[in-house]
Amino acid sequence: MAAPTTLVGPPELKQPVTSSPPPPQFQLLYQLASVPSTTKDNYRSFGNPCHAIYFNDKTHRHLKQLLPLAWSRNPLTTLKLICSLLRFQEKELFYTAASWLFQNHPKTLACNVVPIAGALGDFKDILEVLYGILDVNAVRKRRSRSRNLWFVYEEDVIQKKVGSGADISNNTRKKMIDMARKAVEMYESDPDYQLLHERVSDLYAECLKSDIQNLKKYEKQKMENVNGPDKLNLELKLTMAAKWCPSVDSFFDRSTLLCETIARKLFPQEECKKALEESH
Repeated sequence: MAAPTTLVGPPELKQPVTSSPPPPQFQLLYQLASVPSTTKDNYRSFGNPCHAIYFNDKTHRHLKQLLPLAWSRNPLTTLKLICSLLRFQEKELFYTAASWLFQNHPKTLACNVVPIAGALGDFKDILEVLYGILDVNAVRKRRSRSRNLWFVYEEDVIQKKVGSGADISNNTRKKMIDMARKAVEMYESDPDYQLLHERVSDLYAECLKSDIQNLKKYEKQKMENVNGPDKLNLELKLTMAAKWCPSVDSFFDRSTLLCETIARKLFPQEECKKALEESH
């Protein structure tokens, strides 16, 4: 992983402000002594908190209560149970578990970015995890989006620009600036979040670089076999990174400033300077 650089954020952050946003709030770890009787009963009935997570009716509240018990008994099995939520399409429960994992075992979460975005889930899942750490209202906002019949995930949170242009209201502009400020402050003050942010941007940058190389190779082979017998056998293999990479000023970019760190890795300043010098 490349050494992290300072996250700059949009130009609006350099404007003077009158007040600072409140710091992000996190759900505190449930201690064994404070676990409600219902969870204790479920734990006793199975004799193993890992079994209770797997077999019991999973709710956000019970899951957060059982996770510390299960982790203290068998961390690897608990991690597998968390990841299995993606396979069973229990997305919201997975985001709850990932939030708990970040609060208590952040390096474990950061080291599993690749399987979360690939073999187990997809790029959307790791975006939601990163966003959920920054916004304590992420669950409520996702539920609101799911009730909107006109909501299209790829268009509305990945591609569509939010809060850009001179015709937006002052309130919307303030919200956008507050979101960017929170992302910068979290990145600079929390090394665990910085590690996760860097791992996510590393994954996007590496996949996009690979896709660009594969596309160039495919186009070259296509030109060389215009009328050749191997024309129909050519295969273009790409990841889903380009489809689910947030556009600049989109909802996820405004919330996480992920485009900035991806761009720094795709187009390093030294390489850009060298290319400009060679072109002149």
